[in-house]
Amino acid sequence: MLGRLARVMIRRPLGTLAVLTVAGAWGAISVNALLLQEGPHPAPLLGRDQRQALTVLPQPSPAHRVAAVDPVDHAAELDRRAAAERAALIVDIQSALARRNFYHGALDGVFGPRTEAAIRDYELAAGLAPTGQPSAELLAHVRLSTLTAPPVPPPHPLRQTAVAAPEMEAPPPTDAAAPPPRQAAGAAAEAAPAPIPVRTVTIAGAGDPVAELLAQNPLPPAPLVDGRIQSVQRVLAELGYAPGSIDGQLSSATRRAIEDFQIDRGLPVTGEISPRFLDELSAVSGVRL
Repeated sequence: MLGRLARVMIRRPLGTLAVLTVAGAWGAISVNALLLQEGPHPAPLLGRDQRQALTVLPQPSPAHRVAAVDPVDHAAELDRRAAAERAALIVDIQSALARRNFYHGALDGVFGPRTEAAIRDYELAAGLAPTGQPSAELLAHVRLSTLTAPPVPPPHPLRQTAVAAPEMEAPPPTDAAAPPPRQAAGAAAEAAPAPIPVRTVTIAGAGDPVAELLAQNPLPPAPLVDGRIQSVQRVLAELGYAPGSIDGQLSSATRRAIEDFQIDRGLPVTGEISPRFLDELSAVSGVRL
């Protein structure tokens, strides 16, 4: 038997080589599948349950695992992106309003009382609902509009540093240095209240139709002049806050000037003449109010 097999191999060397190659490959595959695998084969030859084999497959190595996403870090990253986008929007709105003389503060991206007042003034001037809130729609409206506010007079040197400061909550106010006595005396003389104008009407003699008309329809009384308000207006005008007419009336321009001073000095923004406001204004100007 072995002799016959040897003669066949000698007569057909190529066929013998092919058979040996196939047998060697089959043996290598069998050894790899049965002896060299770390876990069971997913399709075993001995008829084991395939689903059971799949449950014991080797787990992927740590290098190939996908890192889990921390929900806290993801939320913090979203908040940072939203804050950066809002700050960029506020800077664009501040710049657009500044080109139209509605905003006169720093382009810092901080939404403070000055930015809110500028947005509200523009909305009122443009006939929009006064919200005072920044938005992309507001920015587009400002860029497309040709509306421009009246120019603001140049600020007083005492206010230039306050206007250039970033718009944020200021620290508690400190007492400012008092001006020289001569300057304080001059400012006190200027702050003296003006005399109250008295309207006089001369009535002609009896039977005068003009006199009878005036007697039947008397003229309305002149508005009362508040000396304290007039003094505050003078000091604010001297500091460059543009309170409007110095008439002793708490007008909207005067309230706006008071609010600007309160913002610059870190006081509560009320637009009213409070004792704390008077103390701070006296400390800055050197004029006793």
